[in-house]
Amino acid sequence: MVKSVNMVMIIGNLGNDPEIKEGKSSKIAKFSVATSEEWMNKESGKKFSRTDWHRIAVFNPQLVDIASKYLKKGSLVYIRGRLRPTSWVDDMGQKRTTVEVEMVDLKMFGSRNDSSEQYDDGNSEYGSSFNAQSSEPSESNNNMPFDKQESDIDIPF
Repeated sequence: MVKSVNMVMIIGNLGNDPEIKEGKSSKIAKFSVATSEEWMNKESGKKFSRTDWHRIAVFNPQLVDIASKYLKKGSLVYIRGRLRPTSWVDDMGQKRTTVEVEMVDLKMFGSRNDSSEQYDDGNSEYGSSFNAQSSEPSESNNNMPFDKQESDIDIPF
């Protein structure tokens, strides 16, 4: 039997503070993360760059709480999640679809401004890790959280 995989890993900076919304049964956090890449044209020597924006949705109550308290515009984060298509009907009656990353793991590296409000568990020079199973910092903060701990969350839409 062939298994399928739906996993996304992003390291980038928040483009805005998390927006917290009340869902049918719980709170939801949404924010954007920017990733950038640079490359050089070998023939002309000209430098190019591109920034991509990724819409992040957080449904796990513990991760929503952490995002609302500690994530700020400019924060450098590692996010692991899965692609999740979302559809709605706009004001003109047109069906719209987008793809979000449903976050299941978070690692905070701090922020561009190195804000004193950033969460610091004191155990790692690299930041703090959280996943959908626990709101406690992980014991091994020096490694990216690649474990297979994901929760079955009822999506409120």
